[in-house]
Amino acid sequence: MNEKENRSSLKENLANVIAELLSTSGTKRCKTLSVATGVFIGLSPIWGFQTVTAIAASYLFRLNKILTIGSSAISLPPLIPFIIYGSYLFGGIILGSGAIDPELNSITDFRDVTEGMLQFVTGSLILALIVSSVAGLITYLILRRQERNRMRKSGN
Repeated sequence: MNEKENRSSLKENLANVIAELLSTSGTKRCKTLSVATGVFIGLSPIWGFQTVTAIAASYLFRLNKILTIGSSAISLPPLIPFIIYGSYLFGGIILGSGAIDPELNSITDFRDVTEGMLQFVTGSLILALIVSSVAGLITYLILRRQERNRMRKSGN
């Protein structure tokens, strides 16, 4: 797939997720949990298994499949250095002494990532929890506002 096709596919996926989020079907609770779960899975250190895990979670917890799977695609290649850095940073805060102090430009290869695996895994789970909570809150607020707008329009 070339870059142009890749961008087109990404735009289509994003459009599908937004359309599903703003659709009238499904509850705010289900949609909010679907987005939060997808983002959590997308930022978890299970690279290569995120989509499979999102599919399984959406069936297991009866979530909106499109939102869960679409939200799990948060770890796009341009964001991976920031995800790795944030994971090491949060892991260092949690683990304290003995933690690796990463500089964003110093992570150059896979060996740099594996040296502090416990710090990375701990940090990535904390980062996933924080970002998924924020994503869930933002989703809920968007859906609540959309519902109020619909009620206002139908009342007039």
